Amino acid sequence: MQTCFVLRRLGFVLSALGVLAIGTLQAQEKLHIVATTEHYGAIVRQIGQERVQVHDLVKGFQNPHAVEVKPSYSIHLNRADLLVTNGQLLEIGWLDMALISARNERIMEGASGYVDCSLGVDIIPYELQEIQGTPLFMLSMSAGGTAAIGNHHYWLDPANTVIIAKNIADKLAAVDPQHATLYQSNYTQFASGLEAKIQQWDAMMAPFRGTPIVSYHRSWNYLARRHGLQLAGYVEPKETIPPSAAEMAALVARMRKQGVKIVLAESYQNRTLVTEVARLSGATPLILPDSVNAEGGIADVLQLFDTIYQALTQALQAAKPS
Repeated sequence: MQTCFVLRRLGFVLSALGVLAIGTLQAQEKLHIVATTEHYGAIVRQIGQERVQVHDLVKGFQNPHAVEVKPSYSIHLNRADLLVTNGQLLEIGWLDMALISARNERIMEGASGYVDCSLGVDIIPYELQEIQGTPLFMLSMSAGGTAAIGNHHYWLDPANTVIIAKNIADKLAAVDPQHATLYQSNYTQFASGLEAKIQQWDAMMAPFRGTPIVSYHRSWNYLARRHGLQLAGYVEPKETIPPSAAEMAALVARMRKQGVKIVLAESYQNRTLVTEVARLSGATPLILPDSVNAEGGIADVLQLFDTIYQALTQALQAAKPS
């Protein structure tokens, strides 16, 4: 009888220890994070470090405006504890489709697991004539939006990365409060290093304030605003819409008149068109990365902006009158 009691007692203790072990294991499991782009995934990894397992939906070499939804997107979104987005309609037209199939209420817009990285950023509004009739405008209106749409390329001002990282750190702490101190510490270290680099980049760009440039897309507006560069025009008269022959001729004439010597573009854009505009106007085409892209050798945000500023300042220096 006593032996049976001891065995039952031992069984209870082992069972209790098993429950505790399972609970500890669950507490140590990594958070499943989905980032809509590789750029945001890189920031999540720096803030979350060993606490996060991150999947990027759109790679850094892809055009974020033209995304084909894959079945795997919904699988990853279904398991996600947190969804990190650019917001400002960058993901409109494809993310909603993937979320419907994912059936994960935790990461729907407005839920605790949804991160809009644009919160707190000073967004540049599009002029109506820049977007009216474009896919972005039509998708926004069909979804119940208004004609007032913000430029969603805000991540290309490095100072906005500090805001982006803070939004991510706060959400990580909210869904994983046990490790809130870790996320705050990682954010503080990340922001401190970034702010030191921003001072260097600002100093590099200071001599070029007022320089006129042309951009293929309205991607570099935030960078231009930060450093006082003058945007004399765009290869795309409206966002994502190629120019007609007459529009291209008018742009070239304006570039010659204003002495524009640089045409900025991103790696996924039409290089033939960029090269032709530059040739006709006597300018230099400058293809810059716009995202962290591990396959392209850019592993993190600091490396991205170092690459951008090194290439841009060299081109601006070469374009200065002798």
